[in-house]
Amino acid sequence: MSDISASIYTSKEGKKNVRVLVVDDEPANRKLLEDLLTQDGYDTASATGGSEALKMLLLGELTFDIVLLDLFMPEVSGMDVLRKITEQNLIPQIAVIVITADSDRQTLHTALDLGAIDYVVKPFDRRELMGRLRSLARIIAINYEIKSRERRLDFVVSATDTVLCAFNQGENGEVTYVSPNVKKVLGYESSTFLKPSFSIKQILHPDDIDEYQSHIISARGLSSSVQKYRYRHGDGSWRWMWIDVHLIPRANEPGMEFVVALTDVTDALTTRTALSQAVESRTGLDGVETPHHNEIAVDDTMHNLLNLVVSFTEHLDRSRLDEQQ
Repeated sequence: MSDISASIYTSKEGKKNVRVLVVDDEPANRKLLEDLLTQDGYDTASATGGSEALKMLLLGELTFDIVLLDLFMPEVSGMDVLRKITEQNLIPQIAVIVITADSDRQTLHTALDLGAIDYVVKPFDRRELMGRLRSLARIIAINYEIKSRERRLDFVVSATDTVLCAFNQGENGEVTYVSPNVKKVLGYESSTFLKPSFSIKQILHPDDIDEYQSHIISARGLSSSVQKYRYRHGDGSWRWMWIDVHLIPRANEPGMEFVVALTDVTDALTTRTALSQAVESRTGLDGVETPHHNEIAVDDTMHNLLNLVVSFTEHLDRSRLDEQQ
């Protein structure tokens, strides 16, 4: 399953539902589980054994959010299914709850080690099982909303000339997020920014690093702080960029996280300089400092995007709190 959102739909009542695959070789068990799930509003399908389950999970057109998996089945067991979908990187996109009559702790621990997130021992309590499923469905809905907002943010940012970047307050300032337009704007692959050893100061001009570090330190007491720096573009040239810094607390974790906007303003500054020189040559006035409209537009875009990031981050914090509760 490439995207969890593919398997969530909206019912007539507007309720987000979750698609569940029931895997059990016993017809009575499959029917019982399907009836319970259908009554509670889940979209369900079933597989008569491990082989059919793997075909549906790996080759089928439908995608599933949750799998209720019987461990002990002939030919292809539940453990075999777990191993295979783990090899295919379907976990953690798919949440697997194993159902077994074996209460042996070693068996259950093995299933959990293979990627299952929970287990239910037969004979199971119906209310307990459905309660666990509802909690899991709620988490899936929250994750879907987070992913949806991330995609919208990436879409908006990709259409601009501002790179959004988040990094922690550690000594090296490890980057935890960079918007997908970093290649277009700054000339670097996203993977370069996301390396554990990377920090923004590595691409700054050596003479600007001390000022940048002072900027970051001073930003701890401000809601927003903007400075201009020279940086080395991915093509090797030195260019100018504005760095707008916001400091945002992490949810239920110690420390803070920086969210910054990186905007290349080289062309705007070049245009501004040319206009100033043209004005000076015609009027003889020195020291004219009239901002060019391109530079003003860049500034407005950058701040609008930072407001979006702050709103997005606050939503993530609330979502994480909801998930933990």
